[in-house]
Amino acid sequence: DFFGGKVGGSWFDLVIAKSLKQEKLVYPGAPDVPHSWSYLPDLAQTFVHLAEQRSQFVGAHTVHFNGHTVTGEELHIEVEAVVGRPLKRATMPWGLVRLAAWFSPMLAATLDMRYLWQRAHRLNDRSLRQHLNIVPHTTLAQALAMSLNDLGLLPARKDGGTGLGSA
Repeated sequence: DFFGGKVGGSWFDLVIAKSLKQEKLVYPGAPDVPHSWSYLPDLAQTFVHLAEQRSQFVGAHTVHFNGHTVTGEELHIEVEAVVGRPLKRATMPWGLVRLAAWFSPMLAATLDMRYLWQRAHRLNDRSLRQHLNIVPHTTLAQALAMSLNDLGLLPARKDGGTGLGSA
């Protein structure tokens, strides 16, 4: 899954962070199951670096971008630290999604992908690291802070700043 940038459309902004203004974080999976995330600015830089190396590639290659693999609980703790306040825990209403899937192809496809929230997974980036000397990697805390700020969900501080510093 992906997060980052000003354009929405991911699990992160459409489900997980959607209710932050109501002091709630919604998580679609079990809180103890690791899930893989890619911070889009890091992934984009990685694509650029791979494109610059394309002359070294012969044939087809599979490369995975590891990004951040965290449990729902770890993500919850990190987001609370970024926003500076405790957040209620909420779960995805999968029963409603199952019912609505009868009428919505997109929700049916979403339901088909539910297993990714139920099974632990981590992307192996060994092949990527063989091709690149450096793989861009923003810390999870910084990536979440920039993402929430870009989405307009990071509260402004009393001094008018966001606590992001210079990025």
